[in-house]
Amino acid sequence: MRKNIVLTATVLLLGFLSVNAQLGETIKAQLIKDWERAKAYTKEYLDAMPKDKYSFRAQDSVRTFAQQMLHLAQANMGLSANGTGKERIWQGRLLENTTTA
Repeated sequence: MRKNIVLTATVLLLGFLSVNAQLGETIKAQLIKDWERAKAYTKEYLDAMPKDKYSFRAQDSVRTFAQQMLHLAQANMGLSANGTGKERIWQGRLLENTTTA
């Protein structure tokens, strides 16, 4: 009887671990797919805006085009650091307020 309980518990645990690993891979694949999609359309925005218009600001209260792109880049680097456990680059700096990275 005890052997059956231990065997059943072991099978259930292995099944749970397998499903959990598969779910983790599915989530990872979806995140990568979403990031690649966002990367592609962000590149389209960058390519569509003439370089001499990067300082364009629709209103005084909003970021320029360049500041928005730097903000997005820094946010992506921060999220990457959070996900990998690596140290953030540009720690303590606000890129959108600089003229060079």
